[in-house]
Amino acid sequence: GVTVNGTLDASGQTGTESTSITGDLGGTGAANFGGGVVTVSGNVSVGTFTGAAGAVDIGGDVTSANFTESSTTTKIGGTTVTFTTFTANGGEVIFDSGATTNLTSGGAYNDVTIPLGTTVTLQNDMVVNGTLTVNGTLNVGANTLTVGGGVTVNGTLDASGQTGTESTSITGDL
Repeated sequence: GVTVNGTLDASGQTGTESTSITGDLGGTGAANFGGGVVTVSGNVSVGTFTGAAGAVDIGGDVTSANFTESSTTTKIGGTTVTFTTFTANGGEVIFDSGATTNLTSGGAYNDVTIPLGTTVTLQNDMVVNGTLTVNGTLNVGANTLTVGGGVTVNGTLDASGQTGTESTSITGDL
């Protein structure tokens, strides 16, 4: 694994270059990536994680105070995902744990996909400004779900935990 307490700056990467970390990416610092593919086989727990144009594939849990997604795809395979501040970068976040993922996030997503075999359980409100695709299960719980684009549900969208003060709002097509 890699520990970053200062800055890991790979923002100059081009599309033909990649970063591959076997194990965890941790520390209190910032990890900034560019146009190449970024793969972390373990957990990511850093102060700031910035994806750019390259695809990002994280095999484990994510805990980050400031997380910026890739402008293409960001795959997260962990069962605990916590962002204090999440910044959409025009890409798609795919929660592909194949199990239950507990999601705590501050910020709005562009596009979100939950594949077959994955359950995402919201720990707070979720805003998706683009499209939401649920092929697995999305448990909204006692939280508000707001989707500005279309929603495709081939799995389960469960809002039964809402108590009356929350809502599910879809602006686009369902």
